[in-house]
Amino acid sequence: MERPDSGVLDPAVADRLIGHADRSEANDINAFVKSCITAYNWPKPLCECMPEKADERLTPNGFAFLVAVMNEDMAKAEKLRGQMDMNEKADAGMFFVNTPQECGEALQGN
Repeated sequence: MERPDSGVLDPAVADRLIGHADRSEANDINAFVKSCITAYNWPKPLCECMPEKADERLTPNGFAFLVAVMNEDMAKAEKLRGQMDMNEKADAGMFFVNTPQECGEALQGN
C-alpha cells in the first residue's frame, strides 16, 4: 500500500537501500529523500532511487554535502566542502547531472 507523500522513505525501501550499500549507516537516507522532495518537488520514487546511487558514488561528506545544499544550509555545506578533497567535490557537483535521468529510466524499466 502506497503511503501518502510524507517525504519520509518507506521502511521497506529503506531496508532494501541499506542492504545494498556499504556506507548507509553513515548516510541519512531519509534526510536525502525528504530534502530531494522538498528542494526539487520531484516524485517520491525518483527521490527514493537517488540515495542508493549517492551512497555508492559519494563519500559520507559528499552525501551530507548534497543534503545540506538541498536544505539550503549553506553554513553546513561550506563546512563540509572544506573537509572534501577535489575528487569528492567533483563527484558531489556532478551527482545531479546524470543521476535523476538514470533513476527515471530505471523506474520506467528502461
